[in-house]
Formats: sequence, C-alpha cells, structure tokens
Amino acid sequence: MLLVVLRDGKRRVRAREILTSNLIHKNKVRVKIIDRPKLRAGIDNIVKLAVEGFFVSTVILVILTSLMLILSIPLIPFTYSLVMLIIVTFLALIALVRKIEFKSSKPDILLFALAFLAYVALLLYFSRLPRLFTPDETSYIFSARTSILDGVVPPMGVEPTESEIRALFQGRVFWTHLLVSFIGSTGLSAHQAGLLGIGFLIMTGLASSLMVKNKWLSAAVFAIVVFNPLLFLFSALTLNDLAISFYTVFVVLFFVRSFSKTDNNVSINFVNLLYSLLGVIVLTLIKLNLLVIVAMWVILVYIMLRYKLYKLNRKYKILLIAVLLPVLIYELGMDIPYVISVWIFRNIELGNLFRQFLFISPAERFVGWFLAPWYR
Repeated sequence: MLLVVLRDGKRRVRAREILTSNLIHKNKVRVKIIDRPKLRAGIDNIVKLAVEGFFVSTVILVILTSLMLILSIPLIPFTYSLVMLIIVTFLALIALVRKIEFKSSKPDILLFALAFLAYVALLLYFSRLPRLFTPDETSYIFSARTSILDGVVPPMGVEPTESEIRALFQGRVFWTHLLVSFIGSTGLSAHQAGLLGIGFLIMTGLASSLMVKNKWLSAAVFAIVVFNPLLFLFSALTLNDLAISFYTVFVVLFFVRSFSKTDNNVSINFVNLLYSLLGVIVLTLIKLNLLVIVAMWVILVYIMLRYKLYKLNRKYKILLIAVLLPVLIYELGMDIPYVISVWIFRNIELGNLFRQFLFISPAERFVGWFLAPWYR
C-alpha cells in the first residue's frame, strides 16, 4: 500500500491511498512525501481576458454612471478617471496578493496586437469622416445629452404611459447609459458618440475568434468578422446593433463553454454559466432577443433532464429550480392570464392589470401566429 502525502509548509494532508499489486509488500507500507508548490492563479489567454475585461468594464461603467446620476455627481472625464484609478489600484493589489501569473501564446499576442492596431486605425478613420445621422441616432444622442445636462435618462421606444418595468426592459437604458459613459469619460462632443461602436466591432471579432480552438484559424475568424461589410458600416453609427452582436456572441460563447462531457457524464461550469446569464441580462436591457433566451433555456433544461443532473448533487437541483420556477410563475401568473383576459374574455381593463407587469408576452406572440388581433 502506498500512502501519498502532500506537504505544504507545516501542513500535511493525506490525499489518497493507492492499492496496486506491484506495490504490496508483506507487513510493509511505503510512504512517499511530495512537496506541493504554492498554487498561483494563472492567465493563459490574452484574448479571453480582453473579452471578459471589456464585458465587465461596460457593466461597471453603466453602474457607475447610474450612481453618478442618482447622486448628481458631474459626468466629466476627471470624475471617471478618479474612480477608475481607484478601481484599477484595488484590482492590481488583489492580483499582487494572489500572485497572478500571466502567460500567453504567440498567436494570441499577435491576434491581440492586430485587434489593437485595427481599433486605432478605425478610430482615426471614422473620427474624421463627415456624415449625416439617421433618425434613431439623433434620438440616442438626444437621450445621452439630456442625461448629461439634466440628469434624466429618457427611455427609448416605449410610450410615456408604460409601467416602469416595461420601460426598464424595453427602453434600451443600458445602451443609453453606455453612450452617456462614453461621452462623459472621454469629453468628446455628443455627435461623436458613434465611435463607441468601433470597440464593439473589435470585441465582437475577438469573441468570435474564441469559438474555434485553432489559434491561427481564430485570426481568420477575427478578420472575417471585423471586415464584414455590414458590421463595418455599422461600426461608427450611434446604434445598438454592434453592441447586440457582441453581447449575443459573448452569451453564446460562455453558454457553450458551460458544458463539458466525459464519456457519458455531463457537467456544468457554473462560472461560465453565470457569465452567460449576466450577458443575457445586459442583452435584455439593450434590446430583448427572445430567440437567444428561449434557445438557451430549452437547451439547459433539456440537458439537466436528459442526463438527470439534478440527482447528482444539491447544486444542480437548485439550478433546475431556479431555471424552471421563475418561468412558470411568469407564464402562469402574468402572461397567460393576460392573454386569456384580452383574447378570450376581450376585457382590456383586466388585461391591463397583468400587462403592467409584463415586459414581453411569449404567449401572445404564439397566439398571434394563428389569430389576428380582434381589437385592431
């Protein structure tokens, strides 16, 4: 019998006992002590780090801008720079304490350098390009300027009579806050807010490159995405299309990476799943993409039921409940009663009681595929 002991400073922990035929000696036990090196956190992919960092930065900026608006703090570059200096210093101290090591392959470094050069080139090109603005762009710019000057963020695409819940999920408040953050932190004129889209174009390309495992093929994917004519034309517009593209790719990327399969055993990485969930929330606050959300929900529920993950441990059971219960409550308690009130009883007043809590009605969309609205 071989007794394996890991030695870490003054602590000794018995890891496991390994029994093999060639190690058995009569009345003898051999003990082998292995020195365990100190564990260090490591970063081995600069592209993944850049994508995650960009995602987290946008969330932090929106939260920071919201707090500054609530507290009536001036949205000027000095304020943003001071707060960011504090945040970066705090995170740097954490990295030093944890002794985080950074290692990256040459293809990743070259891809990151290519992305940075492309960003600078596009920024210089579009910042000097005179053009006219679309009606939607002028609306976004007006909302951003109103936020900076008056401290009020008007929602986009919702009626004044709508409830706060619908205004939050349908008013594209995240994108408006991002525009406010960009203008306030850079000090640029409001008409240059569209330059924010260039960053989303580059990050969409980097996030797409993470979909493939081959390092050199990922560079080709990045080039195809960045120089796609449609995405390229939208990169300098003050529209949320490229932001939607980035967050959609981000959500799908980490959702796919949440699942791993060994033989017939499936496991879920909760960290990647959490990233994906946060991406869905951000995507919803920009513009609801029901197709992505429904597809992810169906796949997650199917995998957990197909492989009976809820029977493995309590974490999977809690996850299944957290995935199913809110949807059932929303549909059975608000959405379906709203559809019954409006489409069967034809009672608009009763339907409005449920409608004020709805941000979207999948049941009504389903009914609309087969029946024309009676009230139009």
